[in-house]
Amino acid sequence: NMSLFFIKFLTIYLLLNIYVIRRTYSLLALKPGKWFYIMLALAGTSFFAARILTARFDNFAVNTLDFLASLWMGVSLLLLICLAVHEVINIPFNISRPKAGFIVTGIAAVLSIYAFINAQLIFVTPVNIIAGFNMKIAHLSDIHLGSTGKGFLERVIKKTNAAKPDIVLITGDLIDNWHYLDDGALEVLNKIEAPVYFSIGNHEQYIGSDDVVQFLRQKTKVVTLLRGDIAEFGPVRIVGIDDSREDIMVKKQLTGIKPDTEKYTILMHHRPEGFFVAANAGVDLMLSGHTHNGQIFPFNYFVRRHHEFMKGLYKYKNCYLYVTPGTGTWGPPMRLGSKNQITIINLN
Repeated sequence: NMSLFFIKFLTIYLLLNIYVIRRTYSLLALKPGKWFYIMLALAGTSFFAARILTARFDNFAVNTLDFLASLWMGVSLLLLICLAVHEVINIPFNISRPKAGFIVTGIAAVLSIYAFINAQLIFVTPVNIIAGFNMKIAHLSDIHLGSTGKGFLERVIKKTNAAKPDIVLITGDLIDNWHYLDDGALEVLNKIEAPVYFSIGNHEQYIGSDDVVQFLRQKTKVVTLLRGDIAEFGPVRIVGIDDSREDIMVKKQLTGIKPDTEKYTILMHHRPEGFFVAANAGVDLMLSGHTHNGQIFPFNYFVRRHHEFMKGLYKYKNCYLYVTPGTGTWGPPMRLGSKNQITIINLN
């Protein structure tokens, strides 16, 4: 239930803010006053307030609030990590206040600045797979328009075109919010100089898959949506299915798609679930994203608990799975221990 999920998320995020802000105040030897409680209330609810407002309004004030709220989410998470490390180190060393507060906030600030700069960079990573023919595929995923903007997408497309791929495959989470979409962001996709195939991710489902489909068809000319459909392109056939949480749902969506021994079959599925099902269904290559490789360290350890296949290339029977760390960011515009990636898959 999505409503229950957001209630839990809001509660956890509010508790995180209470601990982080109160503990930082304490380490800096500051006494909480009325501004402390105002800041706590604003910080604890800012991300959700911004998401609600950006779904309804598109102006400078709301956009600025959204950026600052997302940035604070990342800063607060890194501050939490620094505070946790301090609690352990402080047992034997007993660092005095406010010295402890300056050290903790200073390290958190440096990590935040690095993570923010790193999230603005876009890396191009080649992956080579033997397939019996030559084809160059640009694999994009998790661009998250709404968390990212038009300028970021333009840079992604410029780098993608520079690689000169034969086809571009986008495995979901292209859009996570209608925010920014009225300024011509989606039309930028028309600058891609190769056929584009797109499958639905969980964030498209959150905002309404059918609305996304309609919007993409209105705004783009080069994007072909695959929702349980098959597209043929030279020696390959491309199968795209909607995001599913469980293997059984992947199996259900693949039931009507018969194996083809003549064609090399590529499956686009947003999250790396159903790999063994895909291999048994005759798929040669499965492309996924979703994990962001944890996006901000050390959350990759938590993400790994939920996903057996986290990042990189895997093989089972005659099927390969490639899981990209994602091309953009969701929520905090930060990456620590991960990177924004355009994957160039060379089928040789």
